[in-house]
Amino acid sequence: MELFMPEIGVLARNETVSSKGASEMPARSSLLGVDLLRHVLTIAVIYQHMMSRSRYSEGVADALDYWVPLVDGAVACFFMLSGYFSRPGLTGARVIVTARRLLVPYFLFCLVYAVLLAALGKLSAVEAVERTFTFAGVGPQLYFLPYLFAVSVVVTSVIDRIPSGLERPLTGVLILVLFLAYLALPTERSTGPEFRLLALYALAYALGVYRARNAGKPECLAAIVIAGLALILLPWQQREWDLALIVLLVEVALRGSTLIGRTGRLPGSGGIYLLHTPILNYGISVVLLKFGVGEVANVVLALALTYLIALAITLGVIHAMPRLRPYLLE
Repeated sequence: MELFMPEIGVLARNETVSSKGASEMPARSSLLGVDLLRHVLTIAVIYQHMMSRSRYSEGVADALDYWVPLVDGAVACFFMLSGYFSRPGLTGARVIVTARRLLVPYFLFCLVYAVLLAALGKLSAVEAVERTFTFAGVGPQLYFLPYLFAVSVVVTSVIDRIPSGLERPLTGVLILVLFLAYLALPTERSTGPEFRLLALYALAYALGVYRARNAGKPECLAAIVIAGLALILLPWQQREWDLALIVLLVEVALRGSTLIGRTGRLPGSGGIYLLHTPILNYGISVVLLKFGVGEVANVVLALALTYLIALAITLGVIHAMPRLRPYLLE
């Protein structure tokens, strides 16, 4: 998911960080490690939306649900990447651009999915309006867009107001406050449109900002060590495990991009994120069932076909109509 935001730089192109802090961002032409991580995270999101107790037996459905805690930090990882590629200096014009790039596709996809689900008898107009304007989204993945808008604007605005020379310690204090809020607001999982999760999403975004502007500093290295120990010591079903995992995944992706050093990109993850559900993955799974492919085979093939078809649609659209690229989060 590239989420190219020319003003805030959300999750996409590597914009040069201003005097607020230098970063060790890999060159824009060598982001293969980061792009690969985005695709892996998108597959993790698709997996979470394969759960169904109507199409699969209780055993298969329970097995799918059992492994969700292993991958449900994917959206929080997108927030951390967004923070890493953000830029300081928030202005009214940049807020407007950010709103256009995130909220326009949010409302557009909510409308499209509402119409399609209503035609299938799966959603009423009242439910669609309620889900859209409470920012839960008509598709279960769409909440990410308004949540990212709110988090990016608020966190960037707070960090911008830190006096020059105090950015490093006070941003650290902000991260500590957000971490304590995250601990004080327990949630069953690390994903979804629950407002309590805003603490986790803001924490992940702030961690990304801090990592970009203070790369190589002792506290960044300490965070890597602590995250590694947490993965070893905490049960993987525990939600704090997700936070440790995303810190390490982002670190590996950034360092991997630098080590690879090759030009080229892996586009498509943003479009896959928006397109994969609630229609595509469901329709593919139903068609496979009609051909006698059920249970685990159905899950695996439906997931793979959902990813590949959504990728093909995304690449086709951005090739034929490049102006639509930002609205597919590319």
